[in-house]
Amino acid sequence: MHQGQRTLSVEHRSAPAFGPITLELVQSDPIGPHLKVTAANEAQPAPPLDALKSRILELLSTASEPLTVDALRSRLQVRNQRVVATLRDLVEQGTVHRQARGFAISPQTNLPVQMSL
Repeated sequence: MHQGQRTLSVEHRSAPAFGPITLELVQSDPIGPHLKVTAANEAQPAPPLDALKSRILELLSTASEPLTVDALRSRLQVRNQRVVATLRDLVEQGTVHRQARGFAISPQTNLPVQMSL
């Protein structure tokens, strides 16, 4: 809760997400206390699949141990279905492999090196 407001967000496994929606408890209205939609933010467009692949590869390359689908999903803030589909593509490409404890970068994968000056 922030300044008398609540944020409502919805996620459904087989439907695109909308939201978040900001709700406010209004008490000074003649009809009595009620919730009022104060701001409906536009749904953020889903990042392109290539961007998601890059983000997953970045997380896996910096992780000290394999990451589970749940760990990736919570860090990336995307739907489970998108994480699973992207991981499936990366495994088929040989970039990522599945281990008993999660997913890791395949040893033969050469990721681009980012240099900062």
